[in-house]
Amino acid sequence: MRKKINISLKLVLLALLTVTACEQYNWDPPKWDPDDNSNPERPRPLDYDDHVAPLFEAYNCTGCHNGVIPPDLRASESYAALTSGSYLNFADVEESEIAVRVADPEHGGTWSTVHYFTLLDWIHSESGK
Repeated sequence: MRKKINISLKLVLLALLTVTACEQYNWDPPKWDPDDNSNPERPRPLDYDDHVAPLFEAYNCTGCHNGVIPPDLRASESYAALTSGSYLNFADVEESEIAVRVADPEHGGTWSTVHYFTLLDWIHSESGK
């Protein structure tokens, strides 16, 4: 009898642990807003050569995308590669191929939110050209 109670108690504890481990978190990731000027770390005005191009090297994108694998993300080549290819989506900036790739944990995914938003800001600014 004692063995059955012990097993039952362990099953109840296991069930409680399982239920609490599946708890949904209430944290929403920051949303990109091209008109948000509240973060002083987001450069304004934005300059591609000063603010965007260096990010590809800083996050080691140029380790693979150095002229061998497209797009060429070396500082001297990245602007032309991104604007002449199909890497930018002006209708939905966050769905631009370059933005999706740098946000993908399997591909890049280590970009800080501020740097990722800087990339999105640049794509948005290109849409007006």
